[in-house]
Amino acid sequence: LAETDVALLEFNTSSLSGTISASLSTTTPGAAGLLNGLQAYWDMEENATTRIDEVGSLSLYEQSPVASTTGKNSNAARILESVSQTLSTNGDAAAINPSGNYTIAAWVNLSDVSSDVLIFERSNSYKLQYKSGATDRFQFTHFQSGTSVTINADTFGAASSSTWYLIAVGYDGTNAWIKINN
Repeated sequence: LAETDVALLEFNTSSLSGTISASLSTTTPGAAGLLNGLQAYWDMEENATTRIDEVGSLSLYEQSPVASTTGKNSNAARILESVSQTLSTNGDAAAINPSGNYTIAAWVNLSDVSSDVLIFERSNSYKLQYKSGATDRFQFTHFQSGTSVTINADTFGAASSSTWYLIAVGYDGTNAWIKINN
């Protein structure tokens, strides 16, 4: 069974050089402060059906039971793809549909790297996944105006199972990017 543990997930639209944040907003790239433009943040502390947004009102809801487990800093959500476990915004997805600059960050731990794993996605906006086989990389796809750009984390290389990775992805208005552990 392929499992994905997600310890925290943040959405922020500020692209901060040297700092990893995550957001969905329209703030100026390079703006000072980690929390500038932060739209949503889930620390995954809850062992319940709802993961509370710590900065806004965009809670995540279980589509089928999602267990909690030990995370990178505290708790994590343990998501089993084999039984279609997901966390979603239950229709609030427009609130996390970026139209400009954005950054998304998450701590991720894969139990198995021998099969493809979807980590998060917003249909026709962005997708982060682990691609196994010949690709064998974390892969980020950014969609805009009917086209898409896919970037493999080639500099980082292949992932190992049962290892925590801090993954940040985003779009700066011109280029899509992915960073692992930096």
